Amino acid sequence: MLFERKILVVEDNEINRAALCVILSSQYTVLEAENGAQALSLLEKYREGISLILLDIVMPVMDGYTFLKHLKADHRLNSIPVIVTTSNNSELDEVAALSNGATDFITKPYRAQVILQRAAGIIHLRETSVLIHQIQYDRVTGVYSKEYFCQQVRDILFRNPDVKYDILCSDIEDFKLINDTFGMDAGDRLLRQVAELCTQRLGDHGICGRLNADQFACLLEHREDYADEMFTQSDSRINSGFGDLNVIIKYGIYTVEDREVSVEQMCDRALLAANNIKGKYGKHFALYDDKLRGRYCAGRPSRTAWRQPWPRGNSRSTCSPSTRSGTAD
Repeated sequence: MLFERKILVVEDNEINRAALCVILSSQYTVLEAENGAQALSLLEKYREGISLILLDIVMPVMDGYTFLKHLKADHRLNSIPVIVTTSNNSELDEVAALSNGATDFITKPYRAQVILQRAAGIIHLRETSVLIHQIQYDRVTGVYSKEYFCQQVRDILFRNPDVKYDILCSDIEDFKLINDTFGMDAGDRLLRQVAELCTQRLGDHGICGRLNADQFACLLEHREDYADEMFTQSDSRINSGFGDLNVIIKYGIYTVEDREVSVEQMCDRALLAANNIKGKYGKHFALYDDKLRGRYCAGRPSRTAWRQPWPRGNSRSTCSPSTRSGTAD
């Protein structure tokens, strides 16, 4: 085994509990609890290492249904799959268990191979789901990862050819200094607040992803009425949670005109607009426009002139005709 998988057996009957432990211990580390209350205590200690719970329903102190309610109400625990074990082979019991959050249902007497196959299948599905989630979502902020954001943008643009969209990117000024001065925990808290504001602003009308350490990107339907007030309100909300720390965020907006341009390059252009107003007091957002495009193409700044948000192999800087006139200078 590459890593240890633990199964928690919650069963008040000592003989039944011992039988399950014998079956499972050949392939897993088994933890035991006599009732739901003991099980919750063990989960507090081992929650990140529990792969599966086998749960009896009828128990003293705390029965199985009450335990399931506690489990599903706790966001730290509710992803752990549960197989309910019972001596009652009735459809009503099975429906009750599944409706209370159980993943599967097995009856006594226990059949070793059935239990092992069910356990292995459920654990595999859960681990696959966790892996997919890690690929699709940023661990710190919970928004889309860079790669999955770009994939989703491509899909949305393809499915909605008649809808006009904007790419809005944000860049936190001096984020490294914030990390160095106040610590990584404060930096992560700031990132989560920025991500939360982005998703709140979008609602159900867009998607958000994290591009780099302090850069986020959003896809939203195009609008003509961007104003500084929209962004200063967000900055004020963020600063209210950080005391004397003055967090400054610059925003760049690229209107999607040419859908043949890669999503990576769309984000590059929005970030270029944001970078162009760094250090400019009172400027909170900028549009990527023909003037900025012309300046970029003429000067062809090196990679050190502005921070590329993409790995070396994925950064394409072709200068094709682009959006409307704006306020990037």
